[in-house]
Amino acid sequence: MSQDSVKQSEGAIGYVELAYAVKNGLPYAELKNKAGQFVAANFESVSAAAAASAKSLPRTCVFPLPDADGKEAYPISDFTWLLVYKTMKDKEKAERW
Repeated sequence: MSQDSVKQSEGAIGYVELAYAVKNGLPYAELKNKAGQFVAANFESVSAAAAASAKSLPRTCVFPLPDADGKEAYPISDFTWLLVYKTMKDKEKAERW
């Protein structure tokens, strides 16, 4: 659903990466988290959610992050995953990354 579609749909909520929302001046909401606190979406509250969840991460890459514990944790946070080569044969390509 595009940004325009969300704006045109009464009551609709879109979900994008926080950095994208900040960069593009998109509005975002304060939400009530598991601790009963209303928390604004910002880099600190998303980091608080990740930090609270990091304590119990399993050895696999499958785990829930939404609605993390903590008064400062933003309730709809998640990770972005990157797969990165340890070594690359193409030095020019590696330097661009």
